[in-house]
Amino acid sequence: MYLWTVEYLDKYLIYAAGQTNRPFIKRFREHTKAHKEGFFTIFDMEEMEQGHRKEIWHGFFTRKHPAEKVQEFKDRYEEIQKAVATQLAGFRVFVAPMEPDVRLLKRTESAIMNILYNSPAPASEIPDRGMSLSGRWENEEPVFVRNVGNFNFQALPEEFEI
Repeated sequence: MYLWTVEYLDKYLIYAAGQTNRPFIKRFREHTKAHKEGFFTIFDMEEMEQGHRKEIWHGFFTRKHPAEKVQEFKDRYEEIQKAVATQLAGFRVFVAPMEPDVRLLKRTESAIMNILYNSPAPASEIPDRGMSLSGRWENEEPVFVRNVGNFNFQALPEEFEI
């Protein structure tokens, strides 16, 4: 599990939770490449550090890119790449070692994102919507996840059910 965050007041404001059962460094490289290629949203990091969602670039989010958006990306390439570098340098990424159980990873990612979506601003306003999430199925027993680190995350309880 990993969290993409930004420092906000005395806590960390979460942009996204992610999961992988592969080495994190491989996943991080994929994220970096996707940011540079315009797949993800790019933010004004000064605004994000104040708890405001101000987009510099709204990502493609699909493998099929509309022609007009491709042209905009090309026209704004230098501006977007500068913002990508600022964003990647400004994010604080937390990695939590978990068993490589795909269902537990997916359930944890889903639970975190849904907690954020249902929290008061700014926690609910920062994350992108539309992630493909896979929460607990009806036939699965509840599991509790606990943050045992010394880090405080905006809107994320110390313990939550997945």
